[in-house]
Amino acid sequence: MLLFTPISIGRTEVKNRIVLPSMCTHYCSEEGFITDRVREFIRKRAIGGIGLFIVPGNPYGKVSGARMAISEEKYFDGWRELAAIVREHGAKLVCQLHAAKPQAGRGAVTENPADMSKAEINTIIQNYIHGAKNALEIGLDGVELHGAHAHEIARFLSPYYNKRHDAGKDNIGQPNFFLAKIRLEKSNKNRECRKG
Repeated sequence: MLLFTPISIGRTEVKNRIVLPSMCTHYCSEEGFITDRVREFIRKRAIGGIGLFIVPGNPYGKVSGARMAISEEKYFDGWRELAAIVREHGAKLVCQLHAAKPQAGRGAVTENPADMSKAEINTIIQNYIHGAKNALEIGLDGVELHGAHAHEIARFLSPYYNKRHDAGKDNIGQPNFFLAKIRLEKSNKNRECRKG
């Protein structure tokens, strides 16, 4: 049966096509640390045979118990423990960079792209890039960007939310620029990590 056959995603070989998608379990601490409850949740499903785990990680740090933080080195050990758990059972671990809401954890109150300054937008982009770099530094198997449900990236991609009219070289708020910038810089950080 195809479901139980290996598949390659980029350079990552996954043992089967069973995926645990990203979900907010509210099992981490209020400070964003991975807890025993998170580890047990993942362990039981790894034993059950899941091939790929995608878990949410907040690129800004503390928000709530909904998703683990991946913004600072103090969180790294918890992520490494999760990776060890899934690998013990032949699975892979990917972090989905996912802010809880448009202003999650970064102290800003603006939500719509049209209300953001270029400096604010660039800060958002850099935080996602930093989160991706951290995931690679930790040794995770991949990074996914949350681009749905009217969260941060989705607001830039959707014409319903993104009413900006930046043009030419001055296009930092445009959907394609926003996503392409994250992808490009994430790719560069990936190459740096592989060289290191």
